[in-house]
Amino acid sequence: MEACLSALAALEACLSSTANVETEDRAAFWEAACSWVDATDKLKPGDEQGQLLRHAAIVATLLGHVMSKAASAWDTDGAKKAGSEISVPTPGTLHARADVAAAAAKAASGFVTLLKRRSPPLNHALLQQVTDGVVAVTLCFRLPAAAWQQARQLGAVVDLAASLLKPDRDSATCPASSVSALARAINTPGFLVALLRNVASRLAVEPASQGWREVRRIAYYVVLQMYCLGHLAEEYGRLVADEHLVQQLLSLVVLPAYFKELDEGLSS
Repeated sequence: MEACLSALAALEACLSSTANVETEDRAAFWEAACSWVDATDKLKPGDEQGQLLRHAAIVATLLGHVMSKAASAWDTDGAKKAGSEISVPTPGTLHARADVAAAAAKAASGFVTLLKRRSPPLNHALLQQVTDGVVAVTLCFRLPAAAWQQARQLGAVVDLAASLLKPDRDSATCPASSVSALARAINTPGFLVALLRNVASRLAVEPASQGWREVRRIAYYVVLQMYCLGHLAEEYGRLVADEHLVQQLLSLVVLPAYFKELDEGLSS
């Protein structure tokens, strides 16, 4: 519990002390997010979480606000300015934004874990604040494939998507309103298709390092869940309508991951 509170405090400090998350210490943001995820992974359903939930609601709200503000600024790039000038982000700017998005996704994954492992009695108002923060972050990942230069960056976003697709949120510990809101966020039209397109684009040009193999493994899970989950039928329809993307995913994600699982099964 102390580890969770300490990680939350570090995360809150990163989010509160910056006017622009792109220009501040992004490494500290990432480290705080990783510490938060590690701490929530050790939570047990029976732990007393009242103080933790109160602090988490504050930090999740702050995270959602900071990321919504950042994403709004990112969305203005490419729009025509006064005098018909067009703002085009530099590669360095895109990399900085991917760093920020990755840290935010990592932190949001920790909040999803907290929602899954929350012990009754439930404070629905606080849980809703945490949920709203996660939803706000989930709607902020609108970066081009070229932005994701590192496996950990794109991997953090894919991992968040996977955690939102896992059908293990128990209504006894996670209110139906939270489950519904998280499902709507991940089912935002075009979100998963765009994410998988970014994955395919990067896997096509990146070396087969351990980091990118992990991205492929998680993306494989996302594809399977899109196929299996009924509420994602429309998004899955958008995916199969893009024949080029389907071919890319088959050759770069589905078949390599499937044969790796098969090989591991035969070896065990």
